Amino acid sequence: MLRQQKGTRKKFWTYVKNKTVLKFSVGDLKTIDNGIEVTITDDMEKASAFCKYFSSVFTKADVSPEQRLNLRADTTELIADATELDIEFHEEKILKMLEKLNVSKSPGPDGLHPRILYETRSKITTPLKLIFEASLKLKELPHD
Repeated sequence: MLRQQKGTRKKFWTYVKNKTVLKFSVGDLKTIDNGIEVTITDDMEKASAFCKYFSSVFTKADVSPEQRLNLRADTTELIADATELDIEFHEEKILKMLEKLNVSKSPGPDGLHPRILYETRSKITTPLKLIFEASLKLKELPHD
């Protein structure tokens, strides 16, 4: 019953989305360049103008080398504490989490679609467990 309702809701919102004609885009931008008012219409130029503006407004905090070392030491201590907690990874729990993935969602920052993880869940639980354990033991995240 719940699955049927979910499918009906999805169809409803798909229909609503198709009938909605609101398309948002950034309009033309007016800026002053060397005392002359300029209108920007190209999307790439608009993006560059926003980047230039936000870069001028926000400042990066200046952190001294000593403060950087303290930050690293604090992080290392936290990671050391985590390894001392005897964290264990269990394939059954990893499999349960993979089974709960919503395959209707879009890919995350890693570019992997949830459906791929869901469909391969029985094959990837052991490799994921090994990656998690190695990451905790080495106190670092994989680059890939």
